[in-house]
Amino acid sequence: MKDSEIRKLKPSQQITDNGLVARCNGAGSISWVMAFKINGKYRRHSFAMYPDTSIDEAQARAVSYRRAWKDEGITPKEFDSVETEKREAKKKLEADKAITLRKLLDIYEEDRKNFGRGDAPKTLYDNRQTVLSVWEPFLDRPLQKITSNDILDHYRYWISSQRLSKVTGKPAVAQANKGVRILKALYNFAMIVEELVDHNPALKTSKRITPIESRKYTLLKEESVELFGWLGHVHDKQFQGELIKQGTCTSNDFTPARQIQLDAIGLLMLSGLRRNEVLELAWDSVFLDEQDYKAEESTVPFFHIVTSKQKRDFGVPITKEMWGLLKGRQKQRTNDFVFPSLKKGFEDQPMSTERGGFEIINKIMPKLGKAPRLSANVLRHTFATNCYKILKDYSKVDLMTGHISGRRNTNTSTHVYVHTMAEDHMDWFQQVNAILCGTEDQHGFDFDDIPELTEEEEAELFTAHTGTVRKQTDNRVTLTYE
Repeated sequence: MKDSEIRKLKPSQQITDNGLVARCNGAGSISWVMAFKINGKYRRHSFAMYPDTSIDEAQARAVSYRRAWKDEGITPKEFDSVETEKREAKKKLEADKAITLRKLLDIYEEDRKNFGRGDAPKTLYDNRQTVLSVWEPFLDRPLQKITSNDILDHYRYWISSQRLSKVTGKPAVAQANKGVRILKALYNFAMIVEELVDHNPALKTSKRITPIESRKYTLLKEESVELFGWLGHVHDKQFQGELIKQGTCTSNDFTPARQIQLDAIGLLMLSGLRRNEVLELAWDSVFLDEQDYKAEESTVPFFHIVTSKQKRDFGVPITKEMWGLLKGRQKQRTNDFVFPSLKKGFEDQPMSTERGGFEIINKIMPKLGKAPRLSANVLRHTFATNCYKILKDYSKVDLMTGHISGRRNTNTSTHVYVHTMAEDHMDWFQQVNAILCGTEDQHGFDFDDIPELTEEEEAELFTAHTGTVRKQTDNRVTLTYE
């Protein structure tokens, strides 16, 4: 078979060489065809065009077809399908090698937004900043080039005295631990969802990390009562002056923005909600006055949120302690949110953080019995712990904290309407608020005989929310509530 012979072909003419056919089509184009016999019947498989595919290339393909049919019983069409899959796999492998950690972070964030899980702006921002900070040397390295030993060595560097935090002057252990958890999640996503890698190199380091101590911290009863008292006085100018005079605080601690953050901390304490659920609370979801909540067919004041993790509607009854706080915020309303941003350019948005308020409170209450410092997580854990002390029912603790799990059935209905939910939970919330604020006498409650949780109860409450009992090095079971 020669080029000169092929070029002379006219429509419907062909040249055959041991099953390889050069055929001239009606439009004058020439295609390569493999002719073969199956069960006594001739079959044809067109696989390329001439001269895009040369005679030598077509003959080599014909040899591969014959060998595949003889050795494996694979037809030319099936052979081409296998070869196509191989080429696509190779292309994907090359493309995957080009996916860096920085690019994976972008893909992961886009996936979170598309599916509406873990997509809170603050969560995405915090996670991104942690990755950019902790894993900065690996950001532009392909995922396959980051090894488990690389991660472990870099983690050890972060928690050693070789690298000290600019803020605390100590190793940033908490930041490093958070970095490992996020990296582990990113690689799981790359492995399971995107199929970019076949293993997770962060697991080796993850197994060496001590569980997060802050998750088991809680306030003692007298500390929560003290906190409620501080939050009630910290708006007073005379009280602020005394704190400044004592050197506990400075005038910069009492800006209008910090006042809003302190109020947000108050609602975190009283409601047991997550920080974003409180900070993003809008006034059109708050039914504070009688005419408002009755218009919603409720018998109690309440507010409505969508839980940040489960994305479920949740009604929170407004207790007497909450009512005073929210009424004060209502009088100072500046936009559509209960805790408005005062940042220039963001005046129509909610407050993005409450951390400045916690900085003030931690100056006022520097020493706590069961926690190194106050945080939103400590308040949520304290709320959940006191819920169980009163109710002795894990499913009700779930209901009160908006932590209903689809993995476990409960005997208590969540109801369809949030106002009904709020009505059903009002007495529970009021009891917990009374304990936290020390206002039992005002409500006629007597909680003097309520015992502390046993280790078994803490372990059970932990398992109810995480499915895992985690033990510390001293073999004491700890309670985590997220």
